[in-house]
Amino acid sequence: MAGHSLDGLCFPDVQLLPPTRKELQTGKWTTLTFPTNTLIASQTWMPAISIPAGFSDEGVPVGLELVTLPYDEASLFRLGYALEQATQHRRLPESTPPLVQDGV
Repeated sequence: MAGHSLDGLCFPDVQLLPPTRKELQTGKWTTLTFPTNTLIASQTWMPAISIPAGFSDEGVPVGLELVTLPYDEASLFRLGYALEQATQHRRLPESTPPLVQDGV
């Protein structure tokens, strides 16, 4: 990143949609075999954050991981906030109860 004057990198959190309950119960995926990209930051000691990136055709939320240079969490939060504000992909699940009730 430094060699190309980049503030950070971004990529999909995972390479496919989350497994179904059936796939989990039958053992199709294990922790080490599920195709995730989130190991990149962990294995390189780089700070990372996941932000909403929209929804699949099936309505499943998908995420985007941002990674910055070690000890540059300030840039990570700045980039994450800017992307969330620009894309407006975050939305509450339909099952989320209201935070304020009428008359309370």
